[in-house]
Amino acid sequence: MITQHLSVDSQSSIPLVVQLSSQVAWLIARGEVSEGERLPPIRGLAEVLGINFNTVRAAYKQLEADGLVVTQRGRGTSVLSYQRERDLASKASTRSFTIGVIIPTHLEFYAPFLNALDSASTDPSLLFICVAHQDPARGLSYLDQLVAKNVDGIIVAGAMVPSEIEAGIDGQPPIVFADFPGAPGPSVLFDHEQGSALATAHMLEHGHRRIGFIAPPRELPSAAPKYAGYERALAQAGVALRAELIETAPNFAVESGHRGALRLLDRDDPPTAIVAASDSLAIGTIRAARELGVSIPKELALVGNDNIASAGDTAPPLTTIMAPAAELGSRSIGMLEQLIAGQPLEHAAITLGTRLVVRQSCGCQPAH
Repeated sequence: MITQHLSVDSQSSIPLVVQLSSQVAWLIARGEVSEGERLPPIRGLAEVLGINFNTVRAAYKQLEADGLVVTQRGRGTSVLSYQRERDLASKASTRSFTIGVIIPTHLEFYAPFLNALDSASTDPSLLFICVAHQDPARGLSYLDQLVAKNVDGIIVAGAMVPSEIEAGIDGQPPIVFADFPGAPGPSVLFDHEQGSALATAHMLEHGHRRIGFIAPPRELPSAAPKYAGYERALAQAGVALRAELIETAPNFAVESGHRGALRLLDRDDPPTAIVAASDSLAIGTIRAARELGVSIPKELALVGNDNIASAGDTAPPLTTIMAPAAELGSRSIGMLEQLIAGQPLEHAAITLGTRLVVRQSCGCQPAH
């Protein structure tokens, strides 16, 4: 029941009416209370919460004014369908000093990104971190919940909301998109295509021609340019693209790299080198090679992508593409704070360069 999610604090400086109405609004945005569901009777809820029934009545009236519920004589108060635009119109214009952040996963790559959001901020705000678990529908639900919480701004990392959403509509808190190619608003991006081309070209320079590629589906916005870079480098070297050397992984995780590499290395004519679209995929590849008794880099050269902190601790240390996650965070929070302050952006999209970090998994010898 909805009552188990509600509580009020009579000692708080926030009026009880505001406490109650905002909690119910958040539950509606979260989907905990469905369209058509009836709210508890006013007197019954007042007794449960230990407050005056007129306070509950005022909260219900505020929810009705906001377009979230409808009250009918003899039928009580029922929940209406949640509409983000309608909720935005009811939001207060005062600062809440909170920022919402939606990330795809708990992968190591996002640790420096989140740290930079906090350390690079010039306007101290509480961060609400929401993990969408690679599900844009879940990300969209978090977006609604953050709007209901009246956050000052939102950062969406990766393609964790549908690209069709409309950013910049009246009343909506500003949104900045990080590592989301084709995002519907201001964004900070990596040059993934160039990074993937650099990784593939490095394998070609080592003399490899059967170069495998492990990446999530091309339809994923952050994966598409990595495919493009891999294909571009092969074409420039005059090496034919071989579909059987491309392994589509479900996501960027270690286990996906492990399974993908096992399939690639089980081919009758396996690759002599693999370009992985993330360091986590590359670490999974190292695990698969170890299980199969394949030596890296003697029998299989390997390049990752991201340069996460643990990339230098693998055996052998991982050659990879530097994607500056900390700078992604600092640039994103800087852009968002400009928008919150009502300042125009000099650039609606910022692209961060990538570079090759050479270690030993590719076959290069350590520098002395």
